[in-house]
Amino acid sequence: MEKEILNTVAALEMLSGEKELYKMLIDAFISESPNNLDTIDVLIGEKKYEEARAYSHKIKGSASQIGAEQLAFALQYLEDGLKGNMTADVSALSKNANFVYNKTITFIKDFRQTL
Repeated sequence: MEKEILNTVAALEMLSGEKELYKMLIDAFISESPNNLDTIDVLIGEKKYEEARAYSHKIKGSASQIGAEQLAFALQYLEDGLKGNMTADVSALSKNANFVYNKTITFIKDFRQTL
């Protein structure tokens, strides 16, 4: 099953249909996540993989709450790489997560205007 950029149906289902709460979560995600993604890149550069993994896990949770499935998926790969569960280059995984984040945040900002 293909992951959606923003699965609002699933997100609202998790929130028992609370649209106001969903708006608040989206707004918090928009304002907080860029700083966390920058922090991940800095920590990876400093080879502080466990701290970077914790930030990745935090953003993944927030992305999942709002239904940002593609981003949550990309962050899961990054988290796995940071745990050492993959042989992939964590810098490449981080770049992919940033790419997916930028695509997602553009979509979310446009969507947010319709709420």
